[in-house]
Amino acid sequence: MFDQEQVNVELVSAFLTITQPHEVEMHTSTFSDMARMAVYGGNARKLIGAAIHALG
Repeated sequence: MFDQEQVNVELVSAFLTITQPHEVEMHTSTFSDMARMAVYGGNARKLIGAAIHALG
């Protein structure tokens, strides 16, 4: 994302440059939501470790 004006999306077979304001806002909003749900550092390591343990 570039200063609320452009979003680049890399796909398997293409690279998208999104510049329409309503589409940029959708990506910005989704990114913010996901960033709030993310875990980092020690908490991320615990979560990954629990997932590995659950898989046996």
